[in-house]
Amino acid sequence: MAENKTLYKTKQGALVGGVCAGFAEVYDWDVTMVRIVYALILVFGVGSPVLLYLLLYIILPDKENVIRTINKDSLSDDFNINEDDYKY
Repeated sequence: MAENKTLYKTKQGALVGGVCAGFAEVYDWDVTMVRIVYALILVFGVGSPVLLYLLLYIILPDKENVIRTINKDSLSDDFNINEDDYKY
C-alpha cells in the first residue's frame, strides 16, 4: 500500500523558499540532487519552472503547520513539536 505523504516547504536547509528542501525531505531524497534537477529544468526551459516554484511556495504549507495538523488529528491535547520525530 502506498504511503500518504504530504508535501510541504521547510525552513531547515532552505536556500530560497524551502520548496526543494521540503520536497527532498518528504521523498527522502538528497536535497542537492533535487536542486540540481530543478536547475537543469530552469536552464533548459522545460515548462515554466520559475512560475511553478512560486506557485508551490504560495500553495505548500510550512512543515510546522503540517505537524500541528497531524497532532490535532491524533486528538492529543498537549503536544510538543519535535520535528525530528516526523519524517514523511
